[in-house]
Amino acid sequence: MKITLITACYNSASVIRTAMESVLRQTWPDLEYLVIDGGSTDGTVEIIREYAPRFAGKMHWVSERDKGFYDAVNKGIKLTRGDVVGILNADDVMADDHVIERVARAFGGSSKVGGARFGNHEKHEVHEKCLVRQCSGEDLTQRHKGHEGFLGGHEL
Repeated sequence: MKITLITACYNSASVIRTAMESVLRQTWPDLEYLVIDGGSTDGTVEIIREYAPRFAGKMHWVSERDKGFYDAVNKGIKLTRGDVVGILNADDVMADDHVIERVARAFGGSSKVGGARFGNHEKHEVHEKCLVRQCSGEDLTQRHKGHEGFLGGHEL
């Protein structure tokens, strides 16, 4: 099961390194990381460029003007190839190195089994420090309507 994390950012040079470091430390092998930058002018893009090679092809990013956070998240959702999509704000970090692994397991995932799950599914539980929610996607984009999602970086 592929998990996609989206970080939408704008002028986040002072905080984005810690978010990206926490994603790099995740133990789940089938992870896609999308960084959607709103045209930052404070050095954020240079930091993203610096970190991109460390993701060994698992990170994709764009930097262009947008209409704010939700527009950026929608751009990310349109680009995702993940079965489960999560949001990690630029000023957040994963609680530990196994958050994505717990999310994948909560959604019934195996790193060896692919395939998106569409339609309405029952809500998932909170697993340790990881907040897991079902997200129908209806208000986000028609392309991924029915994908499941979660919010990362928020400890309970």
